[in-house]
Amino acid sequence: MIRLERDGEVFEIRDRIPLLPLRDVVIYPYMTIPLLVGRIPSVNAIEAAVQKDRVLFVLAQRRPDVPDPVSKDLYRVGTVVRVLQLFRLPDGTLRVLVEGLTRAEAKRFQWSHDYFMVQVALTPDPEGTGPEHEALTRHALQLFHDYVHLNRRIPDEVVPTTTAIADRPLGSCVTAFF
Repeated sequence: MIRLERDGEVFEIRDRIPLLPLRDVVIYPYMTIPLLVGRIPSVNAIEAAVQKDRVLFVLAQRRPDVPDPVSKDLYRVGTVVRVLQLFRLPDGTLRVLVEGLTRAEAKRFQWSHDYFMVQVALTPDPEGTGPEHEALTRHALQLFHDYVHLNRRIPDEVVPTTTAIADRPLGSCVTAFF
């Protein structure tokens, strides 16, 4: 069992947790994002997590066109997330609201019944390097704000989310994002 303390909350992360492979999206610590999940192993992983402690591990797929990814199709570094809300849609798809807790690395994959479980090792977050780090973060945020205002396909609600991430101790996630 891994013990994680964040913002006064304590999380107990089991040795093995359900895996949710993601297409075309990366989730960072402190980020809250809705996901539509329809693949059967992914739905099963979410249901298993909700039955226990609501904790999942999310990893990006190397190629989003792979319908049923296995370990070689996934990146190794991802994010431990917790399920905040779960809605079942009539077609069997799940709409899930997750919050990133901490960065981690997949150490071992294991097929468990009808979904993947993964053994994770928490990855320490990079520390800010003082004024230079703050300046880079501010500059990256300003560039992103400008981009959002120029590109009308990106909703304006995205801007406060990135600002909230930058205000966290893990503001370095924002600079890594750009």
